[in-house]
Amino acid sequence: MSAIKWRPVRGAHNVFETDRGYIVAKVNVAEKYVYTVTAPGAKESFAYLGSREEVVKVIEEHMKGEAE
Repeated sequence: MSAIKWRPVRGAHNVFETDRGYIVAKVNVAEKYVYTVTAPGAKESFAYLGSREEVVKVIEEHMKGEAE
């Protein structure tokens, strides 16, 4: 399991902030849940995914790219 921690954003339904500052929102699109991922400081989401596991993977990959 990943070391990335999530916490609910107060006052926002199905929106979470990771300990690394990424915002993850679980939204219903065409009767299917999708997770959107927004990088710290960004105004728009950069990923739209189908599971929490995919969210963790894309955040980890994004952080590696930012470090390079």
